[in-house]
Amino acid sequence: MNKILKRILIGLLSIVLLFGSGVFIVLRYFEEDVIALAKEEAKNYFVTDVSFGKTGLTYWKTFPNASIVVEDVYIPETFKTGDTLFYADKVFLEFGLLDLFRGKYSIHAVKADNALGRLKVDAKGADNWHFWKTSDDKSNDFKLELQRITLNNTRFSLDHKKNEFFMQLNAESAVGKGNFSSSQFTLDVSLEGRLHHLKSGKEDYAIDKNIEIKGQLDANMENAIYTFKKSKLKVEKMPFIIHGIVNTSEKSSIDLTINSDDLNLKEVVASLNPTQQAKLKDYHANGSVRAEIKIKGNTYGKNVPVTDVHFVVNDGVLRHKPSDLKFDDLTCEMRFVSGEKENTLSIRSIKSRLEAGYVDVQGIIKNLNDPVLDLSVNAQTDLQNLKRFFAWDTLEICSGHIAAHARITGNLKYIEADSAYNWKALNTTGTAHLKDAKAKLKNSNRFFSKVDSEISFDNRDVSVKNFSGEVNGSDFTINGSIKNLVPFLTTTNEHLYLNAKLHSRLLDFTNLVETSGSTSNKTEYYFELPERIDFALNTTIDKFIFRKFEANQVKGIATLDGFKLTIDPVSFQTADGTFNAQIAMSQNTDNNYKLNCLATLKNINIQKLFTAFENFDQTFITDAHLRGVTNANVQFRTTVSKALEINPAKVESLIDISIDNGQLIGLESLQQVATYVKNNKLSAPFVNADKFAERLKHISFSRMENVIEIKNNTIIIPAMDIKSSALDISARGKHTFDNKIDYTIGFNLRDVLVRKEREYEVADDGLGKKLFVYMRGTIDNPTFGIDKEVAREVRQQERQAEKQNVKALLKEELGLFKKNKDVGSYKEEPEQKPGSKMTIEWEDADPAPKNQPTPPVKQQTSEPQKTADDKKKKTPKWLQERE
Repeated sequence: MNKILKRILIGLLSIVLLFGSGVFIVLRYFEEDVIALAKEEAKNYFVTDVSFGKTGLTYWKTFPNASIVVEDVYIPETFKTGDTLFYADKVFLEFGLLDLFRGKYSIHAVKADNALGRLKVDAKGADNWHFWKTSDDKSNDFKLELQRITLNNTRFSLDHKKNEFFMQLNAESAVGKGNFSSSQFTLDVSLEGRLHHLKSGKEDYAIDKNIEIKGQLDANMENAIYTFKKSKLKVEKMPFIIHGIVNTSEKSSIDLTINSDDLNLKEVVASLNPTQQAKLKDYHANGSVRAEIKIKGNTYGKNVPVTDVHFVVNDGVLRHKPSDLKFDDLTCEMRFVSGEKENTLSIRSIKSRLEAGYVDVQGIIKNLNDPVLDLSVNAQTDLQNLKRFFAWDTLEICSGHIAAHARITGNLKYIEADSAYNWKALNTTGTAHLKDAKAKLKNSNRFFSKVDSEISFDNRDVSVKNFSGEVNGSDFTINGSIKNLVPFLTTTNEHLYLNAKLHSRLLDFTNLVETSGSTSNKTEYYFELPERIDFALNTTIDKFIFRKFEANQVKGIATLDGFKLTIDPVSFQTADGTFNAQIAMSQNTDNNYKLNCLATLKNINIQKLFTAFENFDQTFITDAHLRGVTNANVQFRTTVSKALEINPAKVESLIDISIDNGQLIGLESLQQVATYVKNNKLSAPFVNADKFAERLKHISFSRMENVIEIKNNTIIIPAMDIKSSALDISARGKHTFDNKIDYTIGFNLRDVLVRKEREYEVADDGLGKKLFVYMRGTIDNPTFGIDKEVAREVRQQERQAEKQNVKALLKEELGLFKKNKDVGSYKEEPEQKPGSKMTIEWEDADPAPKNQPTPPVKQQTSEPQKTADDKKKKTPKWLQERE
């Protein structure tokens, strides 16, 4: 039996080989004629200059049909540019074997390998692919009666300029079956490949996605109408069903519906373009999605069809991967409608839970290219969860609870240059409640806690009610309005305007300006006026602290306008007195601040003032040396760095000051003067050094007045007199900021010449006989001496005053100098006490030798007793001598 079957198979194989050999011989016989005919007919079918390479007949590859094999087929487009419309390594044109014997060749199948197709539609709607001629000549021996088109590894693109649509795909295998030679036929399509680009407008979709297409298409070639029936499209794992009509005639139109009831939110997110996916890289999405896409309308001319996208999300989850926080129970229903003039996104509902909170959004967004919003937002949530979910990395600490109910309307513009939205035109109405919030920015030492507030939104402005809390131990309560808040928060160039009342029970400015890098050994500060904030604050502070300075009942109006801070007026109580001032600070181009101040001090305890200001960073005269009540008018200006350091070279000031009930206690510089006077060989014989030094230890005076000037790094103290119960002192001098000094201190002789009061009484003749001692050099190493120049100056002033007084006497007694307006009234000289009238010219000298005898002083005999008339107007001393 096996032998019989073997013989039958051998016989059949022999017949096939014999038949195949015969066919091959026949093909070889007809090959030249068929190829020549095909080349000739090609000229009748193509309007463009089609070119191709090697051509031949094959039988085995397309059995049981024969094929004309054409290599390097090139068909240019119909546009004048003549770019490539179609290219293939090989094209097989199939026909039946019987056609060889009949001489009539009907091409019923086309197959292309490694092909490239580029379809284009220009801005006017003209295409580039009508490259064949229409012919009614039925006598042609070469006809196209296509039943199947097969494409292997074919790259295909469609660039539709009019509709701003671009698609590029690679068909690994594609088969189309139908009676292509008929005016009406049904096409079965099967395609597997990869969609590289699908671009609509400026957005890319489905970049590098695997696709599958299986379906039927009814083609009406006469009317150019194509109807999709039960066509299936699969993009990666997302399945869609397509049905509808496409009209490509002169009055072109489209009416397509694309449905999917089995989408996953994760796959939808994965289909977004790389830019969109990058924004969501830290988030994981999941949930069930239903989608329906309708495209309907005319496409000819400038007409653009309407695209209507409706999708619903159920059981959705959006999880933040780093924090593992998630919006769950997410439900969403949205509809997007896009047409020629406008596109609209309708949000019917977006609801979700975030831990114990919730979010609910509804509304409409019109024209997504230039969005116009009308949204309603209701939310309650924990701020810490929001910080973690949205990755607010600039906040080191953020906690508390917020509840908001708002409506947002207006135009939201996108600024391409800044890659950001301009929120300025948006209007927001509604309320927000903040409770027990805490916040701290990274790299900042300011920690806000216990923050509560009621906020009302009115367009771009915000009303703040009882915005209270604590920052670094200082409390605050703000009530007022904030203008332009949303644009300020969402852009880098918009300004914020604050008009409010600020109250604080305790404001510790030390902790507010101290930087995180401060140490106990060296305190560093950093003060900077905000760039985009202007404000007007009516401020009331019960207690203000800055280092050792304390002020109570601080009241003032602070305004900031374009890097100029003005506090006018400001008043407070400090050091048992009051302070009233006008302060202005403006930023210079070198990033320093120009500071101007006009101030009035009333009834200030000078010791407490020096303590509060830490003795103004000097040790020459401190709070340990001073007592008294001061009043002053101050004009002050300088420059201040951002570290709150004053530039000494820029300090200019005038201080009109008086001190009542003052005391100088234990001032070392006065003890040094006493030591010098004691050791001077001319003054030593006359001075009771111990008693003089004792008097200088504690000087009490009823009042001292002067106008002190500060400029060129120097404090200038004009001449002043201090009337004391112990001794009278006159002083003047200069003191530089690097502690170089030039002081002159004068003492009345009656206070200095006191070695033996009974022996050495000096009659005060009213001319102010004084001893002037200078103190020069530095405060650490001063030098002393007798100041002859000041003594000479004082004597000249005394003589001039005496002459003026004589003129006044002559004017009154004799009628002289009546026309001289500079001559005033006569002033009687005080009655002289018995004693010496000697005049001492003080000179610098070495300290007196020890045990030097004290020179005797001649006693002046008492003058005769004067009558009442003589006492009425006393003749000056120099005039008496002339008499």
